[in-house]
Amino acid sequence: MANITEPDVIDYVNRVIRPIADRMIGLNATIDIEASTWFATVSPALSGAAGADVVMDGSELDGRTQLTKDDVVNFVTQMLAFQTQLDGGGVFDVINKPKVNVLMP
Repeated sequence: MANITEPDVIDYVNRVIRPIADRMIGLNATIDIEASTWFATVSPALSGAAGADVVMDGSELDGRTQLTKDDVVNFVTQMLAFQTQLDGGGVFDVINKPKVNVLMP
């Protein structure tokens, strides 16, 4: 097996792949924690709200996009889909291999 010494490849691995792997692993850990919060407290708290009800988080005052219950639920659905993808056969290992930093609990 030959070693790859091409500077563009080395630069891309160090500048793009390794940092993105770190962020993906960190994001996966965050999603693991926040999924538990979602199911334990937030989803039940939203159960009586209508889909078009607006989350009053101050966004109407500072220019952020206002979110409805449906927006929140749709986002969490995608967050959980990302988690499922990473938990799929061997995917986590592929992303975990190039990471640089050790994730501390």
